[in-house]
Amino acid sequence: MRLTIKYLTLFLLCTFFTCAQAESFKLSYETISASEIEKNPKYQNLKQFDPGHHQTIIKIQGLPESESYILKWERPLLIKSLGQREYTKEVFTRLKDFLGEDELLLVTSSRGFMPGEKVTWTLETHDGTSISEKAEIIPHPIMLEVPMGGAKLKAELVSLKPTYYEMYLEGIQTFEKLNLRSFSSGETIDNNFHYTQGSCIALMPGVIGKEGGLCDLTLTRQKGAKFKLCLPWGDEVLDYLKGDKDPIILEFTQISNKVESLK
Repeated sequence: MRLTIKYLTLFLLCTFFTCAQAESFKLSYETISASEIEKNPKYQNLKQFDPGHHQTIIKIQGLPESESYILKWERPLLIKSLGQREYTKEVFTRLKDFLGEDELLLVTSSRGFMPGEKVTWTLETHDGTSISEKAEIIPHPIMLEVPMGGAKLKAELVSLKPTYYEMYLEGIQTFEKLNLRSFSSGETIDNNFHYTQGSCIALMPGVIGKEGGLCDLTLTRQKGAKFKLCLPWGDEVLDYLKGDKDPIILEFTQISNKVESLK
């Protein structure tokens, strides 16, 4: 009985430390706009990666020892949704030193990603025994900010065909009256409504009989402040996969899944 108890205690301790290690292996990220990279001196080295495009710094915490590592990503909106790439720890270290950071890291550009597309990333050891927590990142964000009152509009691409966006507002109170006006391939929508905090505004900009196009959208607040967007739909969204289009929005406040800011 005594041996059994000791074995069980040892097993529990091993389990505890294994779980603790797994919980500490995670990815955090900071997405910085192309405009901010261009004008801010602290991002001069980052500017060399892919000028004119947003950059996401993926920071690695609690990296376990391994011969190499596999970065995996999932793009649910695409038919070929899964991808992966192998790295060594030396690559993470070189990038950390190049950008003057304290943590090991990777960098990805917004080029080739659709506006508002959410991508799930994980990093795992070569043998697959340790896998990081998932990080959900929108490399090509759709975010507008109105200086007056600090209100923000964020949009996520939820479906390709038909193209469907969900828009979320921050800094706007419940019951504020809003006007949504959109124009797409000759069709106009003009709608007044009262906003409810936490709700999303759904937009399907496609037009019957058309394969794709652009939707000019204006969301006007009660006191006149406006959010203006030009959102692609249909084949126009898929064109971003080719990697030869500029971001639809050049400037926004840094997006992060952690409070700590980039040094």
